[in-house]
Amino acid sequence: METGNHNNHTRTIKLNRLLIYFLLAFVFLFGGSFYVLTSVRVGNAIKRLHQKALEHEMQDNAALLRANLENRVSILRDQAQLPLIINSVMHPEQDPVGIKDYLTNISIFGSKPRFALLDFTGIPIAVTKTSPGLEYDSFPWLSEILEGRKKQQISLRSTAKGKYFWELAVPVEYNNNPEGVLVADFPLNQTKNFFYWDEDSARALILFQGKKQVLRYGKKLTHPVSKKVDLPELGIVMQYEIDGAAAAKLQKNLLLQLLAITAITAVLFGYI
Repeated sequence: METGNHNNHTRTIKLNRLLIYFLLAFVFLFGGSFYVLTSVRVGNAIKRLHQKALEHEMQDNAALLRANLENRVSILRDQAQLPLIINSVMHPEQDPVGIKDYLTNISIFGSKPRFALLDFTGIPIAVTKTSPGLEYDSFPWLSEILEGRKKQQISLRSTAKGKYFWELAVPVEYNNNPEGVLVADFPLNQTKNFFYWDEDSARALILFQGKKQVLRYGKKLTHPVSKKVDLPELGIVMQYEIDGAAAAKLQKNLLLQLLAITAITAVLFGYI
């Protein structure tokens, strides 16, 4: 009789162990599946948030670039409305030295660009610097401004030596009729002053003209996540990069925490 009870007790222990093993296997299988599915969702959510942040910052920087160039055009337009500028266009023979001296002393946001005052045929009346030394009469925007079909010009140009600069131009008008053009050329590297973040931060801004990179602001990133925006009115493409390592680290930490919670839950459930 005692032998039978002992055998029944042993059989019960074995069944209990098998049940525990089965439950543990089920819990770990369920936990593992839950971890995999959740980790994928967490990873995708972090990527979406990162992409939204990237898109937002890129649009902000594109707006800053446009606004800074437009602000300079506005100041240039104010200069073009001065009687001295208008009179120099209407009577270029009177005092070409005086108008050149005046243009030389104009500062726009702390910078002294290269100014050129052109007559109604596109011939320079006064030029403040010999560099970049480009002719203007061959550019289609000049006739568009002089014919009243265009109120301003913003473009990216380069010298024969490969130096890039922003070229801004507005009409000089008399009785609302264009009689000349005032041009200001800003070195492209001054574009860096348009933005509020430090060059050593984990981000970068790159400008392309066609397929050629003409400006990079920011350090080289190890794991860049990038976004591009076309700015046809400026003739460029802007690429904005942020460091993807921070997002990858956040995702890794969250997944490790999730794995730890899943494992603890599985152990406690199996113990119960």
